[in-house]
Amino acid sequence: MLKTAICLAVALGLLSADVSVSQQAETGAEALEVGHIHFAVTDLPSALVWFEKVVQLKPVFRNERMAIMPVKPIGIILDKSDNDGVATLGFQSKDVDRDYQRLVGRGAVSLEAPNDKPYGVRGAYIKGPGSLTIELEGPLKNPN
Repeated sequence: MLKTAICLAVALGLLSADVSVSQQAETGAEALEVGHIHFAVTDLPSALVWFEKVVQLKPVFRNERMAIMPVKPIGIILDKSDNDGVATLGFQSKDVDRDYQRLVGRGAVSLEAPNDKPYGVRGAYIKGPGSLTIELEGPLKNPN
């Protein structure tokens, strides 16, 4: 699970990877960039209400089967599905404690309060819509 979260954070541009896609490919090959990520939800309208209320994100496109929310550096797409997709969506934060309190104050359910991680960041987790977990990650409060 941690490896999946780290890979997703790298893909979202929240963490840097030592080896880029272009470095892995043959010399001279075009680099690929992540443009968007799809998340499966069984209740698309409720998921959109949650994102608007808690994270204050509104879709720029929506129909009965999907919604697109532009978030830098990539877009988030919610897809209506028969099953909720299990995933962690990581957001970079300059102040994890402040943002955690703000999101919980808007109705988010806490899964893990802000704390310093052994890999050198401060992080917190809240319950997202469906089977999504929302991670907040940022700098340590008092780095040694």
